[in-house]
Amino acid sequence: NGGWVNVELPTRITQDPIFVVNVADCLSDLSGGRVSSTVHRVIAKRGQQSSKVPRNCLALFVGLDPQCLLSIDGERISYEEWRRRRIERSQEVLKSTQPLT
Repeated sequence: NGGWVNVELPTRITQDPIFVVNVADCLSDLSGGRVSSTVHRVIAKRGQQSSKVPRNCLALFVGLDPQCLLSIDGERISYEEWRRRRIERSQEVLKSTQPLT
């Protein structure tokens, strides 16, 4: 539906950690869109903003060797070139959404 989805996670699991995996744009492109990348945000629920509710997060960002060759949409490009293009697309989106001053 294009809106935010509230993901409910248990507050405590004694023997098993909770993992939430967000797929990035490169993996999405490599899979031809079969694996979707996610725009996401994390916000505390009302009443959980105090220090009584601990929250731990470990973010791990993994990239490829800059010279690694990728095959995306029938084109072979280096990971570094893919990153450069992705950054350019992001900058264009930001420019188009910023109000003129």
